[in-house]
Amino acid sequence: VTAFVHPGESALLVVANLDHVGYTLRLSPDLQKLDLPGGLLARREQGIVYFAPRGEATALPPRRLEIPGSVELPEANIRIECEESPEAFTPAQATLNASRWQVYVSRESLAPPLTVRSRRPGDVFHPLGAPGSVKLKDFFINSKVARHRRDTIPLVIDARGNIVWVVGRRIAEGVRLPDGGARALKLRASPMD
Repeated sequence: VTAFVHPGESALLVVANLDHVGYTLRLSPDLQKLDLPGGLLARREQGIVYFAPRGEATALPPRRLEIPGSVELPEANIRIECEESPEAFTPAQATLNASRWQVYVSRESLAPPLTVRSRRPGDVFHPLGAPGSVKLKDFFINSKVARHRRDTIPLVIDARGNIVWVVGRRIAEGVRLPDGGARALKLRASPMD
């Protein structure tokens, strides 16, 4: 059984239930959810078992992200930081220093202030490298993001309402650094603990 633990949950409690969950799910291939002791829920999506607190995911209320500044998202156990680079950054430099949780975007391409929030119905996103915009819902489906996790993935939005970064996934095409370089914003997500 492949299992993922929701941030903040006790891995020991999950391990104690893992054999029971694996056995039960093998016997019942149509079973998608299983209530467990300790307020946990085991949920199977796309062949993976997720452990999370019982109940629905909490959407992230909109929070302002100052430039420079940081914002804490206790619902997702994530802190997002934003800082301006003192000099021009090229795409090559950004690629060397970027990761899934740290990205560089063109300062001139976005409209401050920035906001961090959850998805909303009708959100549209133009992922870096994609030929055009897609519904955020379709981006999540194509990226194989489990349905129950989609409301807890932070989005960094600019003042025009454009999605700048789907945190942990991809930046928008419209904020990529130009070939000649530009002033950059470094956006970084890290656990609050």
